[in-house]
Amino acid sequence: MTYAPQTPGARHRLGTRLAVSTALGYLARHRTRTAAAVVAAALGAGILGASTTLTNSAHAAVTQEFLNLKSSRLTASSISARPGWISDAQLALTRELPGVREVCSMTSASGLVPIRKSLLSSTDYQVPVHAVDIGCAVAMNLVTIHGRDFAALDRSASTPVVLLGSAVADNLGLTTLTGNDRIYLDAAPYTVIGILSPTVDADAARSLSVFLPAPNTSLSITTWDNTEVIVDTEPAATDAVAAVLAESLQPADPADVYVLAGAIPTGLQ
Repeated sequence: MTYAPQTPGARHRLGTRLAVSTALGYLARHRTRTAAAVVAAALGAGILGASTTLTNSAHAAVTQEFLNLKSSRLTASSISARPGWISDAQLALTRELPGVREVCSMTSASGLVPIRKSLLSSTDYQVPVHAVDIGCAVAMNLVTIHGRDFAALDRSASTPVVLLGSAVADNLGLTTLTGNDRIYLDAAPYTVIGILSPTVDADAARSLSVFLPAPNTSLSITTWDNTEVIVDTEPAATDAVAAVLAESLQPADPADVYVLAGAIPTGLQ
């Protein structure tokens, strides 16, 4: 028998056939192990795909959650702190901006004001007092848990009424309202018409405040700070509204308007 040397190509084909036949022989002899290997491979691919999908979904959910944590509330004030810098007409125009849910003005008393439930009570308890426009409770994400919110009639100087933050009401023992509840601010009497409580998205400090209807400001409170404008927006529109808010509130001098916007807690993220 004559031996013929194999070319490299022939040796490669022979090696391939040998490897294939060896593998097939092994698979035939170990059917159970083969089936298990195939199932494991399929499960591995499926788990990898499912893991990738879950990771992407979780990432999107976390990203959306941080976007939700971003405050949708804007605060604007006059840099020069000139009185009367904002008008009802400009507030109304700002309320019509796309993405704006509510707009109101708020003027705060300078310093804390003594409050008590009776003239015979101690006056060592003091609170922040704010004169607010109609709609400020909504703009600040406060809900009325007892009584009612301010109405147009309450803006008259002849109606000394107040809204109490829930923490203030609790400290005064006003867990509910009878319609004849009265408190005193710096010895001046006011009828309590409602109790406000902050929601999850609100500033919890508002529960420690007392609210008067603007422009009806208490005669017993003689010093007031600069008026601020509070704008509540749709979360997706906050940045767009912030970009045009100064021109909307003060078209004659937008450079005098300082706009403070909420931010995403990137450090926490």
